[in-house]
Amino acid sequence: MQQKSISYVRQALQQIAFEMGKPISSVEPYIEILEENWYDTKDSIKKMKQENFDEFKIPKRIGQLLMEFVQRPDEQKLNWQLELTKIISEISDQDQLYKTLEILFKIISNVVMNPLSLEKQKINISSKTLQNNILKYPSALNYLKNLGWNIEAEYLLVQYKMEQQGVWKDAVEELVNYTEKKQGFNPQKPIIHSSSSNVSITSQLAKNEGYDIYSFSQKLEQLHQKRFEIMSQPITNRDIKIFIGRKQQSPVQLQQQIQIQDDYEEVQPQKDEQLLQFLQQVAQSLEEQQFASKRKKEFEELLKKPIFSKTDIRVQFPNSVIVQAIFGPLETLKTLYDLIKDMLEDQNLEFYLYTSPPPVRMTQKYFNQNFDDLNSVPNGLFYFGVEKQTSNFYLKEQWMKTAREL
Repeated sequence: MQQKSISYVRQALQQIAFEMGKPISSVEPYIEILEENWYDTKDSIKKMKQENFDEFKIPKRIGQLLMEFVQRPDEQKLNWQLELTKIISEISDQDQLYKTLEILFKIISNVVMNPLSLEKQKINISSKTLQNNILKYPSALNYLKNLGWNIEAEYLLVQYKMEQQGVWKDAVEELVNYTEKKQGFNPQKPIIHSSSSNVSITSQLAKNEGYDIYSFSQKLEQLHQKRFEIMSQPITNRDIKIFIGRKQQSPVQLQQQIQIQDDYEEVQPQKDEQLLQFLQQVAQSLEEQQFASKRKKEFEELLKKPIFSKTDIRVQFPNSVIVQAIFGPLETLKTLYDLIKDMLEDQNLEFYLYTSPPPVRMTQKYFNQNFDDLNSVPNGLFYFGVEKQTSNFYLKEQWMKTAREL
């Protein structure tokens, strides 16, 4: 059965009640009266006079607010902002409404706080929380879609980019403003929500412990931003090298032989004086503040973690042939697959990459993971595999001519 569309007047009065902190049910009688008399569109409401409101026994204040509402420049609002008002109209149960807004707040703020974490950018659609509070309501799902989320296979996914930061921050702040209207829920009140993989601490609790989460969030965001800027620098030269080792050499021995080559240059952490100064300031700030141990540990680990602008990736073929190339830490595994495929003599050859030990086949589900996620920074080693070996050397002749023996 096709879902009945929500009239403009219903959306408007429910939004007004919500903004005024009144129960949405309190405006239901007036919605029904206006709909019955065909005052249900924006244009029809604009033509209403005070005598119309008097005739329908609609309180003067509600009439004034409704007339002010229709004058709002909706065309200047972003799509996600318009969807937010539709959520209020769609979810009539007040408790459920705030629960949905709370979940949206968590989804968005988790990504903003952890912009480099791919785990925060995907949610399994089998999650009961997601099903009962987001997927059940088209407007809530459309809200996320307007911010870039999409359902792919079994996940709700987004590819977050730093340039989206401003829009996402606005979304977080607007959700905070909305949820503050309910006395029983506020993202800033002292509640801890725990799960097996995440513990989020709210600002009032942090303040009770002597720490202002907004200050912490700002520093954490700045740190992520600086790391992102360094790690996402474009690689202008892959510096591809081909090596051929002796068959009896182990993978470890082959790697050691590469490292003693005359032109071998070990990838070093990026040194940036401004960044180092920033890290020292943050470290000092940490010592002066107290907050949840898990968040403190996460932040301290991030401070200590070296930052690299490139990573040295090697792919070992059968018969001890090794391809070495330079990649950016935030480039995905698919870029490596594409490079190797382009270097093969047989462009139609079906191959795969894997890591070892233990053997882990890099299937398509890994393609969107970057080298930092795969613990392949500042260097990584993958192995080339085929279902059935058909050649001693798989690379194009032009590449084999450049090979050097170890």
